[in-house]
Amino acid sequence: MTEAQDGEKMQAYLKTFDTLEIHGVTVSVAAIKTPNGVVWAVPRPGRHSDVNRIAIRSGVRLAEGSVQGFVLSSGRFVDRLEAAKIALAAGQIEEPTDVLYSEHLW
Repeated sequence: MTEAQDGEKMQAYLKTFDTLEIHGVTVSVAAIKTPNGVVWAVPRPGRHSDVNRIAIRSGVRLAEGSVQGFVLSSGRFVDRLEAAKIALAAGQIEEPTDVLYSEHLW
């Protein structure tokens, strides 16, 4: 693939962000959202395994169906897929990825 084709591919990928409200928003912390809507999170540089550990220490087992993701600077929870797009648009990561991991950020 030529450099021009790479550029066109990146522009097409970034165009998908037009439907997201992400201007000025960044990925802030790793989090897990339970099926009943409770969000567990840890400060940076915490990882999703740290979220699980804290929940267990608090006497809570995160149920099957919980979603791993991130809390944004706006306070909204997003899954790993949406977080990947937001992190790229915010300049937090340099290369596109389908799924964001905290290791990509810190």
